Amino acid sequence: IWGQLDIPASYGSWTTGIEVYRDNVDSFRADYNADGSLRGTRIQGPVADDATYTTADVFLQNQTMFGDHGLLVTGVRYTRASADADAVQDPLTGEQTSISDSWNNLTGSVRYSHSVGERTLFAGISQGFRAPNLSDLTRYDSARSNEIETPVSGLEPEQFLSYELGVKFDKDKWSAQLAAFHTSINDLVIRTPTGRVIDDDNEVTKRNSGSGGIDGIELQATVNLNDDWSIFGNLTWVDGEVDTYPDSSTNVVSEPLDRLMPLRAFIGLSWRPLGDRYWFEALVSSAAEQDKLSTRDAADTDRIPPGGTPGYAILSLRGGWLATRDLRVSFAAENVFDKDYRVHGSGLNEPGRNLVVTLQHQFR
Repeated sequence: IWGQLDIPASYGSWTTGIEVYRDNVDSFRADYNADGSLRGTRIQGPVADDATYTTADVFLQNQTMFGDHGLLVTGVRYTRASADADAVQDPLTGEQTSISDSWNNLTGSVRYSHSVGERTLFAGISQGFRAPNLSDLTRYDSARSNEIETPVSGLEPEQFLSYELGVKFDKDKWSAQLAAFHTSINDLVIRTPTGRVIDDDNEVTKRNSGSGGIDGIELQATVNLNDDWSIFGNLTWVDGEVDTYPDSSTNVVSEPLDRLMPLRAFIGLSWRPLGDRYWFEALVSSAAEQDKLSTRDAADTDRIPPGGTPGYAILSLRGGWLATRDLRVSFAAENVFDKDYRVHGSGLNEPGRNLVVTLQHQFR
């Protein structure tokens, strides 16, 4: 359920609303013998059976102009999240138990932008909040390589505080944007070894790890060579560490974030002649090698190759033709050189060379 109300006022404009979301979950598991006969059923499947998860939010935002150049946007949001799981398997006794918990939080944000001519400066501070979900609380399933994750109670919400600063330029022949940010993290929920072994798999469970931070820079730009041709690109760098429990002890160690994104970039060449009946685009997407691994990542050799995920660069070609007023023909040749590559942490190699042709007809 979602509702929003926009209210014009003498002091800026106001937006207020509500959001309510609810999951109802039935989850089961049946085990079979080699001959196909039923050996037995479990109390739950991958997450708790007979479970509900509900979030309810109320938000308020104000936008106010300062003269002809400044815009201030402020907002506040109240969130209540609740989890009720009636059929949870206790990892120690194997018996049925239940988990019920709720969390409340008030977050706010402030963002200011100042535009003069072709340049815009912007800055912002915002809070974030993530309550533990049903997977965090009740998962009883394989996690990473040779690991099984088990239910836990008493988790606290994750808390985030982000700072952003940037500048935009929008000129006749080119446009660009540069932004830098820092996000502080508290009580991040991560998988933590318990020291127990269940069915030859190492048991892990969720735990609020502690504090950490993420830093990042993003640059994007477009250059119009003439009326038909343009070059565009993007560069994103992210780095961060967080306190973790890499083994079954209570020793806290600062490590890279799990599945930390490597340096990524893309650059493209676009041809869009006036009249827009034809278009063509060539795009090179790339990622650097990612060898900054947490203990959990280094052990997860099913998803991440030993030593890290290799870097890659792939070429894709796309184009289209408006054949008639109602018929559009498009094509794409993705990964033209059939590169074997993997997005860091995904666990799967991406498709090789891929050809796509699309016909779109509009009936009037």
